Amino acid sequence: MSTDTQTDGLPTIPLLQLIPTLPRDYDYDAGLECALDCGNYTAIAQAMHCSRRTLIRLRHEYVQLDLALTRARALSLDYIADELRTLVEDHPEFHQEPQLLKTMFETRRWYLACSDPRKYGDRMNIEVTEHVDLKGSLEQARTRVLKQITQASAQADTVQPLHNPASDHEVNDNK
Repeated sequence: MSTDTQTDGLPTIPLLQLIPTLPRDYDYDAGLECALDCGNYTAIAQAMHCSRRTLIRLRHEYVQLDLALTRARALSLDYIADELRTLVEDHPEFHQEPQLLKTMFETRRWYLACSDPRKYGDRMNIEVTEHVDLKGSLEQARTRVLKQITQASAQADTVQPLHNPASDHEVNDNK
């Protein structure tokens, strides 16, 4: 089994060697590279020269492929998060333009929050310590509704109908 070396010195093994049962029609390594570059599934499918639907089907059929793509996307997000941590230290030229630095930071932070909200999103802890009793409020609302219904039915009993069917029979009898 031969291995290729990337520029960072880490050995890489092509996915087709790791998962020999994968169909040979697609460029899996290009898809993996796209996933490492923060590509969405449509871009990954284009890099693999297949449709998005085919990529989704392959992910469901081959668990190892799904794990590889998911791990590559997670690594790319971790890289962006690490880039955020070192943005100010690595780019001293932006100290003259703090607004540009802030914009770069906020853009990357927003992208991370959208891509993986459980890990990078804003956390909101809501604790309810007060017990709210709605029983009284619901009972008052029920009595108001029942009161309005009884008033409406009482008014309906006192109102004369606009059309009296008995008068129609009298007119027909006179003819």
